[in-house]
Amino acid sequence: MRRPPSPRASSPSRLARSVNFEGEIQGTEDLFIDGNVKGKILLEKNLVAIGPNSRVEADINARNIVLSGTLIGNVQVAERIQIKATGTLQGSLVTHRISIKDGGRFCGQCDIKMPAQSKPKPKPKRPPRPSRPARPAPAPSSKPAGTYRRPAEGRGGSQQ
Repeated sequence: MRRPPSPRASSPSRLARSVNFEGEIQGTEDLFIDGNVKGKILLEKNLVAIGPNSRVEADINARNIVLSGTLIGNVQVAERIQIKATGTLQGSLVTHRISIKDGGRFCGQCDIKMPAQSKPKPKPKRPPRPSRPARPAPAPSSKPAGTYRRPAEGRGGSQQ
């Protein structure tokens, strides 16, 4: 018996060069855009590939983005965004990893987040140092404390 192909194994949905779309895109498949899109793209668990002929003016929330065209908007990427040599991103970006090839352009604000599994672990607390043995108290002096004065040399002594 043959299993149905997984959603990842199927080819991505495609918006061709001649397509102009305005609105919201949601789904569970990867998406390849080579046309013009305005609006919102919500594919949190999938790849969004923006081709070299495309112009996208949208807020995007995706797992990964490969950008070869023009993207203007607020972008949240769960894993990685790749801006290719022909790609341009203008807007704010929140991601875990970013790659910009020579010639690729980015203009805006970028916030690099650390994945939850790779957050630095807090340093373990050091065990307390073993205490040193107490120093013995100094031996008691035969003179009462505070009554000893050192004689001044060369002052008021007898002259010879």
